[in-house]
Amino acid sequence: MNPHILILLLGGLTCLIGLTATGFWLVSEQQRDKLWAERRETTIGAYLKPKASAGPTLMLAPRQTRKQASAMAQVYAVLNWREERRQHYPMSWWGVMLVMMGPALIGSLLASRLLGSAGWFALPILDLLMTRTFLGYCSNKISKLLLAQFPDALSMVARSVRVGVPIGEAVKVVSREGLTPTREEFGKAADAVAIGLDMESALMEMAERNDLAEYRFFATALALQSQTGGGLTETLDTLADTIRKREAARKRGNALASEAKTSIYVLAALPVVVGFMLWLTNPDYIDVLFITDPGNKLLAAAVFMLSFGMFAMQQIIKRSLS
Repeated sequence: MNPHILILLLGGLTCLIGLTATGFWLVSEQQRDKLWAERRETTIGAYLKPKASAGPTLMLAPRQTRKQASAMAQVYAVLNWREERRQHYPMSWWGVMLVMMGPALIGSLLASRLLGSAGWFALPILDLLMTRTFLGYCSNKISKLLLAQFPDALSMVARSVRVGVPIGEAVKVVSREGLTPTREEFGKAADAVAIGLDMESALMEMAERNDLAEYRFFATALALQSQTGGGLTETLDTLADTIRKREAARKRGNALASEAKTSIYVLAALPVVVGFMLWLTNPDYIDVLFITDPGNKLLAAAVFMLSFGMFAMQQIIKRSLS
């Protein structure tokens, strides 16, 4: 058997065993933390009563201290995983790591052509980077969807309040008639109010859970209105209109950057298409890249340079739009 294939198989098997053992350990840690949280809730839950003031209540203490340096929190932070959005991900975090192991093996194989056996040390790094990138893409997609749906949710709340419906019932209306995933988020806020949390704290908890400034504006506006009075419907309509204008500006920016994005795709596909055409017309000319050691090194260097160039151009466009 080819020694490179043997090293590839052994490296993949070792990584799978390590990931499986790590997954079992982290699941046990998560279960232990969950049992400890349930025991703490049973012990001191009677003292966690909501206050009458508009400020945060004691019931928010677990949410505010959830970023402690526990094993699971550190792992989630490294992997870019958000536990509160588990239902929106296509699979669990360890499943994503296993799926990304395939592209990571290919990248490590290319690195081994350039660096020798030391290139296999890039396997866990590539797996981690690809997992972070994929989970970050999923999380950003959910955040953009929540932000795009938020003006309609605000308008729904404003219309309900304008006809005399209490703000708590207006939130329930959004949880029943809104679109996914906004419906689920407002449903969680309505459930928190149903178990005794005041509305301002429930909305602030929703803002912290989704890490969106617009949700914080909504919670702050509601808290100020409850303390000082004033027209809540006008405030919500203004906030919804502002978010719509920001979304329109973002879409115009993306439209202006579409030419640069198309250039990225064309430049990335051009070497592949040209190489395939050369292989069809003159196979011996291209086979040198695959059957000789210098050709393998040139191919690996070309792949890494192309990947780095695509990443650099995407970051430039992203920073320009932000």
